[in-house]
Amino acid sequence: MHGLRTGAVALLLALSAQAAWAQATIAGKVTDAEGRPIGGANVLLVGLSNGGATNANGVYTIVVGAQSAKGQAVTITARFLGKKPGTKSINLTSGTQTVDFQL
Repeated sequence: MHGLRTGAVALLLALSAQAAWAQATIAGKVTDAEGRPIGGANVLLVGLSNGGATNANGVYTIVVGAQSAKGQAVTITARFLGKKPGTKSINLTSGTQTVDFQL
């Protein structure tokens, strides 16, 4: 029984690691024209419900589940009140991608 339980735990850990690996992470920094970080900027993946705001250092991270990270082209937008929005296209694949914006 102990061997069966150990095998089940190992399988669960392997599946969890595979799911985490297959997810997409988009991270970056939003700055102004002078290179100063913009805290509180909204960064969104258009057409998906993923997004968030930058921290005080202008840094953001968006995690997309493995079921959505299948290599499709998506648009990512950064917005901040009083600045012209920035838009970039990326292919949503598993792993980490860096996408920086200058508004």
